[in-house]
Amino acid sequence: MKTCYLYARISTNEQDTGAQLLGLHNAGKRYPDHNKKIVEDIGSGSVPWRERGLARILHDAALGDVLIVPEISRIGRSTADVLDFIAHALDAQIIIHVEKSGHTIGDDIQSKIFTTVMALAAEIEREFLRARTREGMAQARANGKQIGRPRKPMAIHHLDEYRTQIAELLAKEIPKASICKLLDISKRELQTHQNRIEKGILK
Repeated sequence: MKTCYLYARISTNEQDTGAQLLGLHNAGKRYPDHNKKIVEDIGSGSVPWRERGLARILHDAALGDVLIVPEISRIGRSTADVLDFIAHALDAQIIIHVEKSGHTIGDDIQSKIFTTVMALAAEIEREFLRARTREGMAQARANGKQIGRPRKPMAIHHLDEYRTQIAELLAKEIPKASICKLLDISKRELQTHQNRIEKGILK
């Protein structure tokens, strides 16, 4: 009996293939006489298809088997990688079905045009998204916003044991530069120490 491969790929362990598999199973109903086999990948689409589950599918698939993917971009991020995989799949006479668009890719000019356009469009969209993200982060930094996860305050700082001495020197209005020279520390280290006191981290 022929096999229908349901291919789902996510980028990280924090994501879930559940939504992809639901659509793949529905698309698989078009091939009721095929056994269904799920192949899940966890990894970036920038990794060449030969290093992902797609290579295993090509190795195991036989003439007339079907590969269902959620969308062209699940095959790979680069247009060249997508076209390379599809060329090998068609050489092996494997049917490729794209679930979201409902297209079946064959060895004809219409399929080749569709595949090239969709893969290129996905690649361009990702580049635009990266550009917008970089612009947004740059603007946020310019506005003084912190980018990324907030840093946790240090539980212990090496100036904690000198707190009393530093407080006495500041109370005597000793210049901070002189305090830094006396303790052989930088202005940044002294400022970090004072920030910890102001935030109530060091009591």
